[in-house]
Amino acid sequence: MENLVKWIIIFCKNKIIYLCKTNLKHFYMKLLSFLVITALFISCGGSKTNIDALKKLDSLSKNLKNSSSIAKYTSEDGKFKIAFPGTPTLASDTVSTDAGIIEMKSFTYEKSATEEYMVAYSDYPSEIVKKSDPETILKGAKQGVISSQNATIEKEEKITLDENPGYYFTAVKDSYHMCYKIFLRQNRLYQILMLRDGAYPSKEAMDAFMGSFELVK
Repeated sequence: MENLVKWIIIFCKNKIIYLCKTNLKHFYMKLLSFLVITALFISCGGSKTNIDALKKLDSLSKNLKNSSSIAKYTSEDGKFKIAFPGTPTLASDTVSTDAGIIEMKSFTYEKSATEEYMVAYSDYPSEIVKKSDPETILKGAKQGVISSQNATIEKEEKITLDENPGYYFTAVKDSYHMCYKIFLRQNRLYQILMLRDGAYPSKEAMDAFMGSFELVK
């Protein structure tokens, strides 16, 4: 069990460092260019034509919003669904432990140079998991994230998903703000992360992404 917890800490540490370095690189590259934002001002003088047009635009906007909230990215192997803001990139990493080689698959979407979304899962040897308890494994995962960055936890709470135990916590390291959920389903650990430079993601963004995560059979 001790080796398993150590692996969790090391793996979480490497993953967060990678995300931070990736974001910083893209952030500074994009600072070299000017971002031009064009705002379209629509003035309606109260005419029926303008009012009807605005109603149609509002209806279209609501329909697009509803359709995007329904569509979810599905991982059949990962046995989960979640509403990414865009198409995520799949990656697979392995690490050697005393218990053998453990694989972690991650799904990452970079919304911008300063905001990133990720889901990851990894399967631990069932025998090792049986000798421990979910609380120990979850605390080890949380400790790995925090200790690797010397981050400060600002909020944490125990949560469940379909009776599977988990943790939700937020943390800050320098300008990076992390919102994290972890769940343990049998011998599989799920990690859901939102990482943003400068401030926490908005509540709407967190609800839309993290709140949409569901486990499937």
